[in-house]
Amino acid sequence: MDATVTVDFRGDIAVLRMNTPENRMNLLLISAVDEALDRIERSNATALVTIGTGKFYSNGMTAEDFYIKDLTASYRMLKKWNQLTTRMLIFPMPTVAAING
Repeated sequence: MDATVTVDFRGDIAVLRMNTPENRMNLLLISAVDEALDRIERSNATALVTIGTGKFYSNGMTAEDFYIKDLTASYRMLKKWNQLTTRMLIFPMPTVAAING
């Protein structure tokens, strides 16, 4: 798992923490969150708390990664983002965002 996301377990509660300066959603962070969710689903966790580090929970998407000159790359970014948000909405355990900032 990439250091941009960490997972800690506090009893049966998983804590997913995004660790980038502004937690802007780019392909790297989306992939890291997705991998962390895989790990959490394989665990014995019964609930999930997500949190950001520092000033921002998430400061949106990076324009550089979303508005790419290559339309195929932009579509790939949007598809990955939609897959992650859908996964979070149907995640098989209660999920809470502890929004900091």
